[in-house]
Amino acid sequence: MSQVSECEPFSRSDRNLFWVSFIAALIPYSFFLVPSDRVIPQTYYSDYTTAQLPLREFARDEILSGRFPLWIPELGCGMPLHANMQAGLTDPLVTPWVLAVDASYGLRLSIVFHAVLGFCGQYFLTRTLGVSRFASSFSALAMTLSGFPIAHLMVGHITMFTAWTRLPWLLWSVVNLTRRPGPWTAGLTAVAGGLVLISGHPQIACYAGLLGSLWAMISFFWGSASLHKKSFLIWASVALLLSISLAAVQYIPAMELILEGMSHSDRGKSAYANNFALQPSDFIRLVIPNFKGNPFDDEPTSNFFELYHEEYQYLGIITLVLCGIALIRKSVRAWEVVAGFSILLLMLYSLGNDSYVFAAFNKAISPLILFRCPGRVLSLASILAPILAARGLDGWMCSDDRLSAQARIDGEQSRKRSHKRSINPCVLAGWAVLLLTGNILAWHILNDFESGFGDEIQSWWNRSEVFQNAVLKATAVSVSSIWVLMHLRSMRNTPSTTLRFHWQFLFLAVITIDLWLMNASQFRLVQLELPLNTKELQTGSYRSYRFIDRSLNTNDILLQLRYSRMLPVAVLNRFPMVGTNEGGIFPSHVQKVHEAIKECPENVLDLISSRAVYTQEGVWIKRETSIPRVRFLPQQLRHLADIPLCEVSPLDWKQDPDFRYEILSENSRELLIDVDLPEPGVVGLADTRFPGWKCSVDGQPIEIEALHEVFRMCTFPAGRHRLRFRYDPPSFYFGIVITGLSVCMTIGLLIVGRRSRSHSDNHSGEYPQECLSESHE
Repeated sequence: MSQVSECEPFSRSDRNLFWVSFIAALIPYSFFLVPSDRVIPQTYYSDYTTAQLPLREFARDEILSGRFPLWIPELGCGMPLHANMQAGLTDPLVTPWVLAVDASYGLRLSIVFHAVLGFCGQYFLTRTLGVSRFASSFSALAMTLSGFPIAHLMVGHITMFTAWTRLPWLLWSVVNLTRRPGPWTAGLTAVAGGLVLISGHPQIACYAGLLGSLWAMISFFWGSASLHKKSFLIWASVALLLSISLAAVQYIPAMELILEGMSHSDRGKSAYANNFALQPSDFIRLVIPNFKGNPFDDEPTSNFFELYHEEYQYLGIITLVLCGIALIRKSVRAWEVVAGFSILLLMLYSLGNDSYVFAAFNKAISPLILFRCPGRVLSLASILAPILAARGLDGWMCSDDRLSAQARIDGEQSRKRSHKRSINPCVLAGWAVLLLTGNILAWHILNDFESGFGDEIQSWWNRSEVFQNAVLKATAVSVSSIWVLMHLRSMRNTPSTTLRFHWQFLFLAVITIDLWLMNASQFRLVQLELPLNTKELQTGSYRSYRFIDRSLNTNDILLQLRYSRMLPVAVLNRFPMVGTNEGGIFPSHVQKVHEAIKECPENVLDLISSRAVYTQEGVWIKRETSIPRVRFLPQQLRHLADIPLCEVSPLDWKQDPDFRYEILSENSRELLIDVDLPEPGVVGLADTRFPGWKCSVDGQPIEIEALHEVFRMCTFPAGRHRLRFRYDPPSFYFGIVITGLSVCMTIGLLIVGRRSRSHSDNHSGEYPQECLSESHE
């Protein structure tokens, strides 16, 4: 379903350049295919070895054992796993790779698979918008090797990377839906949207939905969808409902978690959404990517805690120049105007509270304030900018693209006049230099206000070598890019196909070297470091206890509990910990436990069964005063269970020596305990409460009561009993049913749509002239 480009005759013999671009784009990703125990390196903000890898390994073990991992008892005094969307356990394009081999190599295979998926999606999207094969190949190359996916991949944001690579397919399906609304295009849009939603990162999915809606809305009023408004509205609504329903198995449990924990979360506030917003000076990285240093390229940053991966958006010098060419042509299509305007808005939004766009968007679209790091909206720019640049490349190479309809009729005389209106290369070079100068000037002014002139001079002096290297690289790339663009334009009327191919190949080589040098050079793997040996802490009386990680270099206890680096120790060794490593929404009771630890740490650590502390010095400290995870309270002391966690004393829990218990088994779905009570009372479990937990005693269901408002307990008569806690949330099974029905409906829709299109295959590439042009004079 691709349009015919005005430059198509120019590139029809150059189809092999697609494979040249394909290979160039995927070579940097190919080292992920080599089987080894090497992993993405651990940094301060990385969550690959401290979250993604151990959680996937845990999930793999559970699934192969016949249990879907809905709960993880080793983290946060127990918390939902599947409902946490960033785990992405139901992603059909990632989990099968993990199950087929192992977690480490499976994730690496899925990275390569998604790089291929993203490249192909960008190519087909660009072709559908009427761009030549050669320019579409360039667009796919620039997108796949852009700074956003590589920088986030190097900090282990696997779910963000996989969601991002699916965005071109979503836009491709939306474009086709606006042109030919029907069951086939609606089914494709539903599949693409469902895959984005179920990928595991809601922030990218939210941005994708907004961009797709914007594109469809503009097309509805001024584009191809305006030719069949009623049909488009019907099939677009079907596609939207099916997209959401296909991801119901993930989103319904996630919504339960969000509604349960939102009241104790900072999300939903403008201050939270502004966290880690970009500064105007960060846009200098668009032309000098290592200007402020690069931790993955052995160039230190000025600030250890700088979120480099959120600031790095390099797309290549040629890409920026060609975007400018696309927007200053005489004839500009509507989608080009939309793409350029969208990129500008995204850049302004990424500045957070420094931009009025940020406040206006958050007020108009309330879900945006649920997410921090507004710079991630530039994930959309890394897709739109290469498409716009590809259109500029066609305009730069094909002189007919700049001619009016009358000029085509007038012939050679009008062609000569059109050459006078062509872009002056000197003006183009001056425009690029002016843009760079303006950014550097803005950076100077910003730092002059923020740190003072003296501090600024000192900073430049201390970092002169890093700055010189960055500028030198950017200058060499800029000169090469401008030089090859000048010669490429001179080849537009050359009759020699071989000569044109050589210059096109050289053009792709320059952009490849640029993106390899600046972006792909950050790819590296390091030897996997095995978790600490905790066997001595998991024997004997310590087996029923937890540990707390205090090794993070900060005095903020809540930050230590939320972003612990010891998650692999807890998950892989099955040694429960109090903290976790999760940036999403916590269950309310987990948040209450963490807040109680901050208020009165010693008492609460005893009550939550924390018997070991891992310090900043890498030393384990044992705590002998902690109460066991399973505990007994006689009936006459039953009132103590109703006291909030911060107000109860561990001394009130005097363990009866005649009380016996044994944890028989524990996994992601149930906990089996044998207890022997000397008298009637309650058995408490220092695991958090959450909707979906059920309890049975000797096979008979029993009510779960609240212990200190956050934990679980049940009332028992005296004697021996077998206690079974099972986690069976109805939201999960409800989601399975909806997703299953939606899959059947989508398949049926695609079958019907395919059959209805079979009789018109010969006209599948033809559209009304209004759909093809969509130009804005």
